[in-house]
Amino acid sequence: MQFDRRGHSLSNNVIDLGPLLSAQLVETEDQVTLILQKHFQHGCDWMWMALTRRILLAEWGPFIPDRNLDEAGPATLSVPDGEDLSFVHCIVHRAICPFILELSWSDDHLGFELTEADGGTTVTLFHTVESADRLPDIAARWHICLVVVDRLLQGRRPARYYEAAENGDGWQHLHDQYCQVLGIFSPAPAQRPH
Repeated sequence: MQFDRRGHSLSNNVIDLGPLLSAQLVETEDQVTLILQKHFQHGCDWMWMALTRRILLAEWGPFIPDRNLDEAGPATLSVPDGEDLSFVHCIVHRAICPFILELSWSDDHLGFELTEADGGTTVTLFHTVESADRLPDIAARWHICLVVVDRLLQGRRPARYYEAAENGDGWQHLHDQYCQVLGIFSPAPAQRPH
């Protein structure tokens, strides 16, 4: 039996990654933006808390901030990398509760727009980078994160992001499918994300 870093069993965390999210890319002269969209049965206030509260991001996100992300200003993100952590400085540019969150680090710009729809919330994610080659990997990672946060908000113990990423061939399958949807040939990284 395998265990995560907190001693939780990994064997009971196989999750259904579901169908592909609505995905598109928008190119400009020197950048490309991935746009993903997913509908949740949870209200904007719940989604806002999941996107901005440090304690909740630790359960589902690809990074853990050193503070809540509900106010503009600097923050440091801890990013799991196998058994290690790397630290990335970021800036929260806009945090308009409960509808808009924008932050950036290095050459990445990340935004979330929350819209009330059909008794829940439609979350539109914008992730801007310099190279389109990274987008299938980014799409697969965010797909997994959004599935995990949905489970968390349903009150089910979620597999954490890095657990779900190791979920059989699910990550590789997502990566390959997003390559096709986005029209990008991008070989998968040598190892799955952590």
